[in-house]
Amino acid sequence: MALRRGGRHWAICPFLLHRRDPWRAWPDKFDKAYEDKAIEELASAPVSALQGVSDGDAEHLKAAFNIKTVKDLGTNKFFLWAQAVAKLAE
Repeated sequence: MALRRGGRHWAICPFLLHRRDPWRAWPDKFDKAYEDKAIEELASAPVSALQGVSDGDAEHLKAAFNIKTVKDLGTNKFFLWAQAVAKLAE
C-alpha cells in the first residue's frame, strides 16, 4: 500500500495500520526477550532480535551493509529502495 504525495509515492508501514493499538502489530516479530521492550529499545536492538534472523544472518548484514541494529535495517537505503519498487509494482 502506498500514498501519493506531491508526485511521489510513500510506503505505509503495515504496523501503523493498527489504528487502535499499533503496538499489537510487532511484539510477535521479535524474539521473546524483546516483546516487552520500548520502541526505542527495539530500534537499537541487534537485528538478530527479529524472529527468523540468526546471529549468522546478522553477521552477513553487518559485513555487506554495515547493518547492526533494527533501526539500521529499517533505514538502509538499499532496503528502502527495494521496498519502494516492490510496493509500486503491486
